[in-house]
Amino acid sequence: MEFPYGNFNRHHTSLNTLRLLEPLRLFQDGELAIRTKRILGMLVALLEKHGRTEIAAKEKITLAMNSMGFVFKENEKTEYLMFLGETEIAKLADLIHEKWDEIGDPSARLSGIKSTILKELYADEPDDTKIQAIFRALEIDKDVKKISDEKITAIENNLDEIIIVLRKRLDEVNPIPLDESAAEKTTPKKRKKNELADWEKEIDEILKSGKKGLSVLGKVLAKVMDGGKAVDLALFGRMLADMPEKNQHAACQVAHAISTHSVEREFDFYTAVDDRKPEDTAGADMMGTVEFNSACFYRYAVVDWDKLVANLQNDTELAHKGLRAFLEGFLVAEPTGMQNSFAAHNPPEFMTISVRNNTAPRNLSNAFETAIRVNKNDSLTKESATRLSAKAVALDKLYSTPCNSRYAVSEDVFGEKFEAKGLGSQEKSISAVIEWALGEISKKDK
Repeated sequence: MEFPYGNFNRHHTSLNTLRLLEPLRLFQDGELAIRTKRILGMLVALLEKHGRTEIAAKEKITLAMNSMGFVFKENEKTEYLMFLGETEIAKLADLIHEKWDEIGDPSARLSGIKSTILKELYADEPDDTKIQAIFRALEIDKDVKKISDEKITAIENNLDEIIIVLRKRLDEVNPIPLDESAAEKTTPKKRKKNELADWEKEIDEILKSGKKGLSVLGKVLAKVMDGGKAVDLALFGRMLADMPEKNQHAACQVAHAISTHSVEREFDFYTAVDDRKPEDTAGADMMGTVEFNSACFYRYAVVDWDKLVANLQNDTELAHKGLRAFLEGFLVAEPTGMQNSFAAHNPPEFMTISVRNNTAPRNLSNAFETAIRVNKNDSLTKESATRLSAKAVALDKLYSTPCNSRYAVSEDVFGEKFEAKGLGSQEKSISAVIEWALGEISKKDK
């Protein structure tokens, strides 16, 4: 289910809509996301609440994030902005606290590997000779310091496959010859590939293909990266370059605002004089120009309801709250840049919402393929809405689609008799249009 949404107003609008409404406390703690490069500092603060010291926390966080593929620069920032739900961040800190002793400890990881092999191969007393041969084949019988992190990760990532091979060929496992000339008499003899036993060859191939990927710890940590039911993340999506499987496709698409008519750029020339400048010195101390225009803009956004619900882990109540906030925020959001120079506080005067089922979204911007032209005393806003309505009628007829829309207008511009035939019936207020749309969604939920 999608929500084509159009309106007209006299300015372009920024879209940090949910954060704009945050002071109204529409959302509970954890229902929004944070976009930052400073995730390290946030995690440190949370771990300090668990009683961890700052220095130790930074070390463990760095190792934990590295296990998932994320790297901190020298300035302790990530390479790019990360968009994470507040709940995700909290869960990540809790998990690092829980796995504190395992993080950065290869001994614990190796002990886990050995325990799993013993448990899966032997229910009772193990055959020490065979187990020793297996550990030597995996090269985990050495001093921990001599085993690379890459080797441990490769075994962890492929342990299930390795155990399947060992179960199948356990009878073939024999002691591995030792190098008698080596300083340490426990060092396996170097052999060519054709000298390896079949079970060793199979394990070797498995390990070669499994050198890359997340470690067991990385996989555990990655499980909490689920979006955290953050409404803004669910709406606008995210991309994590180092963990593409945790990308989230946006439920919302927003088009750039376009003018419905031809626009001429104007220039604001400004000057400034140093207040402490000697009176006998002429001239400005700063000057320049700022470009601007005044136009009737068409804005459009679409929300895929089913995708929004899925992104919020099927929490329909939160999805309803998020959709309401987006619709209300999209109307009241205003550009913040240069507001002290232009005071562009011009709310929309025509707004329509369409609720469409099992069909593609429909942006009506082609209504303005030919620029709107009006006479001196006519309204650009009113003529733009009329053209938009006509385009909606034409497309519904062309594609045999029903009209399921509502709209609201400013009566001083449109008059009491204005009718947007292709956009359903008129409501008395914008809030009534939003309530109607949410009601249509509630019908689907039932």
